[in-house]
Amino acid sequence: MTDCPTGIAHTDMAAAKLTQAAAALGVDMKVRCKGSIGAGNVLSDNDVAGAGGIRPRGAGRDRPR
Repeated sequence: MTDCPTGIAHTDMAAAKLTQAAAALGVDMKVRCKGSIGAGNVLSDNDVAGAGGIRPRGAGRDRPR
């Protein structure tokens, strides 16, 4: 998932680059976007059930304690 508080263009640009990079590696990827206009490219139950893996937003980031 990509996320931007204003959600004007960077969210969609990041999603496009992630999808392109995955395709170059032979991987199908669907990226959910969220900006000021709401969520786009939302994952369906079938998307989640059929996924080989899901990485939630913020996964792998250090969280403040």
